Amino acid sequence: LALSLNQIPGTSNGISGSIHNLRWILAGLVTVTVLSGLGLRFKPESVPLFGSTWRLQKQSFFLSSLAELLKQGVPLHQAAALLCPVLQLRSEQSQWLIQSLEKGHPFSNILSALKTWPEEVVHGIAAGETAGTLAAQLRYMGEWLFDQTREQVESFGRLAEPALLGLITVLVGFVLWNIFTPLMQVYSQSAAF
Repeated sequence: LALSLNQIPGTSNGISGSIHNLRWILAGLVTVTVLSGLGLRFKPESVPLFGSTWRLQKQSFFLSSLAELLKQGVPLHQAAALLCPVLQLRSEQSQWLIQSLEKGHPFSNILSALKTWPEEVVHGIAAGETAGTLAAQLRYMGEWLFDQTREQVESFGRLAEPALLGLITVLVGFVLWNIFTPLMQVYSQSAAF
């Protein structure tokens, strides 16, 4: 596969940005497949505060990767079948998604039926389907979701920083108290002599 990717016409020295992205897609798929094969069913979406950010990140990666595959000429239903493990859908949901795409149902309607996708994304993809620019719209929606993820992480960082500083202050105070209390006791006993 790596050799065939390097032979795509129009790439300088056999490697371009899109090929580089495709390699990252394949690396991500291999990782998800290996973890699934090992039976690791950890659902980060269930972690408070981080669950929605994790879901948006997966959706962003899915849309960006799907756009890249469509740009390379892979049919939508095959690209979605390849990328379904990224979304960590239940097997019946994955099968339904792929079968619906094979039947020619609009991709936006399928995502809307899953009820985990933001409305803005569903409407944006519907607009791309109507205009005939699905790959470009998928890329744009993937970037938009990535920006949403980044904003959530930054806002969490702004909230967590004061809490961490307070925790560090308490820990340093506790350590200093435990160091100086015995020293003061030794000093007071030696002053008594």
